[in-house]
Amino acid sequence: MSQGPYEQMMEVEHLPQATVVRFKRRTILEPSAIEAIGGQLLRLAAEEGRRTILLNFKGVESMTSAMLGEFVVLHRSLSESGGRLGFCCVEPFLMQVFKVVKLPDRIPIYDDEPQALQELSTQ
Repeated sequence: MSQGPYEQMMEVEHLPQATVVRFKRRTILEPSAIEAIGGQLLRLAAEEGRRTILLNFKGVESMTSAMLGEFVVLHRSLSESGGRLGFCCVEPFLMQVFKVVKLPDRIPIYDDEPQALQELSTQ
């Protein structure tokens, strides 16, 4: 079964404590990419047993506000179903963008993936 158009933009790994999504592009700017990623993230959130999602931003340098909006929608969807969303490995410039739009007030941001998985599995 084909994974769809997002497969070149992100890698998905299902671990016991969370589903980890690692972005494979430095920038996420194109509307079609944002739509594909947003749709796939919502499908992951809707899957049975996928209540915790960790987004790993290692190497991601920039993205549009539309992509930030997709993260808010994902957070809301997970929260409404009793799930959790976390971010990790956020580059300094991207962290500043997240702070400006107050994402850390809603979504926990961890330094690295092991720390994030540990924290998310104990909450």
